[in-house]
Amino acid sequence: MQTFTTDCPGLIQELGYGLDSATCTSGHYGRVFGIGVKNYIVSDIRKFYNLFNEATSAIPEFINSHVFIEAYGTRAMRMVPPKSTGYAHRHLNALM
Repeated sequence: MQTFTTDCPGLIQELGYGLDSATCTSGHYGRVFGIGVKNYIVSDIRKFYNLFNEATSAIPEFINSHVFIEAYGTRAMRMVPPKSTGYAHRHLNALM
């Protein structure tokens, strides 16, 4: 497992999505998906990482998989009445 800290401009390159990366080669196929969470529960995140490490170690096709966690300020979003917009997931505070 590799861990890194970077700024926003460096994120794409660090995740392996830069223009010179394998993900940008012809014929490459990949999936990206997120899981919205209401709260960070450290013990649950640790369980998730353990399962992720087991899967990526046991299944060779998953070797280049990665996980990142995003969190944003939610104060301004919470000031907008939920029924005034079409966004349905206002109760989620972070994206994994």
